[in-house]
Amino acid sequence: MFKLEVHRSPTTGDWWIRGRSGNHRIVGTSQEGYRKEAHARRIAKRITQGKYRTKVYPSTADPKQWRWGLVASNGKMVFGSHENLTQRRWAETMSDRIQKESVFE
Repeated sequence: MFKLEVHRSPTTGDWWIRGRSGNHRIVGTSQEGYRKEAHARRIAKRITQGKYRTKVYPSTADPKQWRWGLVASNGKMVFGSHENLTQRRWAETMSDRIQKESVFE
């Protein structure tokens, strides 16, 4: 299970979403900060409802590693992997699991 959290950046004041695994490790983050807390909360809720298309792609830092993201209907990536993964199938699994197994309160 994954827990989605909305938190405020102390430096910019923007609201961000992060996903934590059961061992509290950060596995994903929003791809941008939001000015309004309500907007970040709405995105987090939609993640738990499986509303986004998944995307798996090679890392720009190391093309032998993989990243995953959740893409909105307008083509914008709203949430994605926090780190590179060594196998494509792990990225595919993570992108599916984050939408199916996340909770947000």
